[in-house]
Formats: sequence, structure tokens, C-alpha cells
Amino acid sequence: MFLPWTAAMSLAPLLAAEPPLPDVSDPGTEIDNTPRHTSHPVRALLETSFALAFNWGWYRWDSDFNTPDFELRWDWESWRRKAVTFEAVRLDSNRFSTNAGSHTEGGTIIYLIGRGNGLSPAASTALAFGEVVLWEYLAEYQEKPSLNDLLNNPLGGLALGEPFFQLSEFFARGSDNGVNRTLSAIFSPLTPANDWLDGRRRRSTGNTDRLGLTRDVSHRFDLYGGMASARWEEDRSARTETLLGLRTELNTVPGYGAPHRRAGLFGAGRITRIDAGLVLDGDGMTGALFGTRVALGGYHWQNLGRDPDGRIRGQTMVAGLFNAFEYTARDRPGLPFDQIAAFGLLGPSIDLGQRRGDLFGQLRVEALPQLAMVTALAGDRYKERSGVEGIKTVLAQRGYYYGYGAALGSQLALRYHAVAGGLDVRWERFESIDARDRYQERLTRDFHLVDGRLHSMAWLGVRPLGSHADVGVTLERTARHGTIEEVSARSTEHRATLTLSLVF
Repeated sequence: MFLPWTAAMSLAPLLAAEPPLPDVSDPGTEIDNTPRHTSHPVRALLETSFALAFNWGWYRWDSDFNTPDFELRWDWESWRRKAVTFEAVRLDSNRFSTNAGSHTEGGTIIYLIGRGNGLSPAASTALAFGEVVLWEYLAEYQEKPSLNDLLNNPLGGLALGEPFFQLSEFFARGSDNGVNRTLSAIFSPLTPANDWLDGRRRRSTGNTDRLGLTRDVSHRFDLYGGMASARWEEDRSARTETLLGLRTELNTVPGYGAPHRRAGLFGAGRITRIDAGLVLDGDGMTGALFGTRVALGGYHWQNLGRDPDGRIRGQTMVAGLFNAFEYTARDRPGLPFDQIAAFGLLGPSIDLGQRRGDLFGQLRVEALPQLAMVTALAGDRYKERSGVEGIKTVLAQRGYYYGYGAALGSQLALRYHAVAGGLDVRWERFESIDARDRYQERLTRDFHLVDGRLHSMAWLGVRPLGSHADVGVTLERTARHGTIEEVSARSTEHRATLTLSLVF
């Protein structure tokens, strides 16, 4: 069953329905799902240089927009502040959409250039970091280097680029038809172009289902829609909304889910996930979600077999280190439009599963340290009371701040025949970074900010129409709070949702 949009999805709910399993004739067979491309580091550098030059041309063409940020020169004093003392390296005050969107997209493009040229996830991340260093220090030499851009580009490149690359590889393994070729090219455009230059034809594995998707990889795609009723405790307001979204999950750990014993380590990119969703009412968008999750390595153990009736029984465990990206937006009555973009750094996750014929249970526990851009929920109230003079530049101009924090989550899912249900709890806390403001010297009130969310959910679903349709009911509670000195704001949302999902 698919669970609908929530305010916190980087620990997305577990799949309560049994996922597709690799189709293996020999119980001892392990399918090697490692993508194979010729490594071309020089070509990756050339393509990155082209992308850098293109961006530089746009930057100079739009110089009127960028001129207000020109504070440095090509002289020793400026370079000393940028590269020796790092005094000039600051958190910029750009729009939220620029820092959370444009720079993350830029890092993703460079990361995909690396992966499309056969580089590893680590090398592709390094390529994205090198590109943004050149951009900040050479292309934008008249500006203070942006610390958040130096972090966002490589972190976002890995968190978004690897799921896109794995989707491209997945569709390339499917039936050799126009749909799979098109989807493969959309998610990693340079990969088929580079393969063509190498004279490498991407061939289907031949082991495909009736939709033309490969059976060699454990996968799940959810396309969903639904209706939700939301109400808020503070002012007793209510809203009826429509939900639309898509989720993907791929697991290319060799032998995962096949009915045999296995134990071993796995590398980066073997498990990836994407969540995307919109929430709408009669006036437009009231919520949005885009989240990803990438395994950076871990350990997989399973002891699975078939009973006399051919049903799978046994236990599984996946323990690993993950990173993530999550953007959420929510229109909360009487409060600023609430946006949070969180870059999960490196956190542990353990996933335990138990299969006994028609009964399937799964438990996941995760923790993730984060760097984030956070809307100050109490920001408008503080500004109305005390003004903006001397406060953090980005808070005064844009209403958000740079922070650090952590997310803790646990999820339980159970399925029996066509009925599934579960519980999900997630806690997040963010605190402001009280240094490196773009105009740190001008701050006279560099106070500390704290924001947080606590989300809990219970759900129940059935599959009345066969294997490709889920109908589900979800009850959720999200408590969102923010504090600036003695000023605080709070929003408590209760939500009931009915969804219909198509599952592949």
C-alpha cells in the first residue's frame, strides 16, 4: 500500500505489500546488478567544463541582477580573505528557491555527468564539489564565496543524482521499447549519449514482466491520488484538499529478496528512493514534497526459503548508512508559508523483515543528522514586535535561516493477504547557525532560533482490485513549532486521507 503525502517523508513509510522479487531459477543464484559503463574521467571533466562555461555565460549576461553582490576584487586582499583566512566565506541571502532548488539542480547535473561517464558515486560527488569550488572562487570571484552553495551542490547532487541514475539504469534493463528508452534518457540524459559515443548498445536482460520492466531488480512504483480533510487545533480552521504524487523505490543489492540465504556488504547507490507530491485546494497549491534517500553502503543478511506451498518464509535485515534530501512546503493558517529543505548527511538505518506465508511484518528505525534551510515559524511575529534591524540577513530579507539538526524515525508495517496496516513516528529539530552571516559584522541581534516537527501516522489499506491497486485510509497528526527568544508559534494539524494508488 502507498501512504499519502505527509509533512516529513525522508523516512518514508514502509511498503506493506510484498515487493517484486528477482526471478531466479537457481536458489543459490545472485544477480549482479552493478551498472557497467566505460570510465571516462577526462570526458567527464570536459563535459563539466562545458556546463561551467554555459553557466558563466548566463551569469555575465544577467550581470545587472548579480551586480549588487559584487563586493570583492581580483587582488591579494580579496584572495586572502577567500582562500587563506576564509573570512569572506559566508552564508548567502539568496531566495529560498535558488538555494534549495537551483543549486541542488546544478549539483545533480554535474553528478550525472560523472555517473554517465562511468565514475563512482564518490568520484561523481567529488566532481560536483570541484565544480562548485571553481564557480564560487573563479566565476563569481567578485562575490563572497557561498558556504551553503559549497555544501548544497555536492550533497544535493548525490542525494538526487544517484536515484535518477539508478532509475535510468533500471529502465535500460527493461524491454527494448520506446517507453523504456525514453525514460532511461530522461533520468540520465548523458548516459545513453556517452554509450553511443563508446559504441555500447544497452541491452535488455530479457527477464521482464508483462509491462516490460526488468524482474532482476526489486522495485516498486506508486502513482497515487486522494482526498484529505485537514483541520488545525489553534484556530479550528479546516480545509479539504486533493493529493497527487509519485514514489519510486529500487533495491539492487545482489540476491535481495531471492529465496535463499545470503550475507554480505553492499556499496553506495544500491538502495534508492524518490518521493514527490502536491497538495491542492480550490485556490492552488497548499503543500508540496520532494524527497530522496540513498544508501551509501551497508550490510545485508537474509535467510529466506519456500515452504511446501511455494510461499516465502524467513527473515531479512538491511543495516546501512544513508543520506537524503527533503523539501517540504505547507500553507499553515495564520503563519508564514512553511518551507524546509534538509540535506541529510550520513545516518544509520536498520530494516528488519519477517515473512511467514501470507503474513509479512517489517520494522525500520533511522537517525539522520541534517543541514537545513528552515522557515522561521515565529519569524513574522518577532518582526512585528521587534523589527528587522540587526538580525540575520537572510531572516530579515527572506524569512528563513540556515540550521543544523537531526531526524529520528521509526516505522512498523504488517500485511496479511490483501490487508495491510502500520504506524509511523518521526521527530525533527532544527537550530540556527549563528555565524558566517553574509553581513556578520552588522548584526547586533544574532539570536538563536529553534524549530521542530513531530509527525505521527496510522494507516490501513486493502487491495480489492488485484495486484496493481491499493485503497488506503490514513490518520495523521503533525505538531510544528518555532521559537525566537520569548516569541513562539505553533501549528497542530490533524489529517484524514483517502487514497487510491496504482502499484507496479
